[in-house]
Amino acid sequence: MRRGQEGGDGPAGQQHDPDSQKRLSPSEPVHIAVVIPTFRRPSGLRRLLKALADQTCRYPVRIHVADNDADGHEGMTVIADLKASGYPLDIDAFIVSERGLCNVRNALVARALRKPDATHIAMIDDDEWPDSGWLDALIEGQQATGADIVAGPVVSVFEGEKPAWTTHCRLFLPEKRPDGPCEIVWGVNNVLITRSCLQTTTAPWFDMAFNEIGGEDVDAFVRWQSEGRTFAWVQAAQLFEAIPPARARIGWVLRRGWRIGTSDVVIRFRREPGWQGKVKTTGKAFAGFLASVATMPLRLLLERDRINGLYDLTKSLAKLYAVCGGRYYEYRSVRSNVSPRASQSP
Repeated sequence: MRRGQEGGDGPAGQQHDPDSQKRLSPSEPVHIAVVIPTFRRPSGLRRLLKALADQTCRYPVRIHVADNDADGHEGMTVIADLKASGYPLDIDAFIVSERGLCNVRNALVARALRKPDATHIAMIDDDEWPDSGWLDALIEGQQATGADIVAGPVVSVFEGEKPAWTTHCRLFLPEKRPDGPCEIVWGVNNVLITRSCLQTTTAPWFDMAFNEIGGEDVDAFVRWQSEGRTFAWVQAAQLFEAIPPARARIGWVLRRGWRIGTSDVVIRFRREPGWQGKVKTTGKAFAGFLASVATMPLRLLLERDRINGLYDLTKSLAKLYAVCGGRYYEYRSVRSNVSPRASQSP
């Protein structure tokens, strides 16, 4: 759900296979692997799995769930309960004891690719749930465009009182784009990736340098873009995301802006290594900060732009902090109240 993110560069994968852009005929076999990272959100995981069972999908679906809590195993308990009650879909659950976003996402991709019939891997988080036609919409978009990576919007659903300022906050607004090919997408929390794209990428797919700071999805997408992978957008492939009261706060928005600002710089430094790249990134960071400061008085006067102005200023300060070597390890602590979604940047 990122819009206008600065790119980065992770470790180079294998060269893009042109055959991966071939459009799949509707008559060709399709088998979808849905991969879900979970961490201490049993009620959210249960809601998501029930919504997946209600999909009107025309294709076979297998679900892989990675529980990133080696102590509590709450996700495993939910799945055992659902299986005992006759859950209709094929579901594979396992524990990833090594904490972190990259650890769990890489484990899920590896698990899905072990099944030779899996043609597409759909990614969704445990605080989300899909429209009934979500998977069909993603597959139809991929078949129509031949894109390697297809994404759709995420609609915020507030669990408690919705503060008035959130109506204007870009972090909580679903992205709107025209259907069809696009330059890039930003969030891994509503995305479909072809098997060929993942198979022709050297593991790990999500760079471990981002395991505790976030931004691993953006780094992967920017890397794939540089290798010639193609992207597409499907507006009908809609998900819903639960927003707990702890995230419907200005402090949370500013902390998220700080984390995204620092990870943006890390991605940029990795994309353009060497002193020239650092000078360029540092110059852009200072220019962005000066622009944010200059426009802040007017944005504070406009109610619809106030929160976004504060967010942009915070993110620009974080970039200055990062070019000086600072890092923000948002995911180093226990993630009991933190979404596994890595990034979202207007």
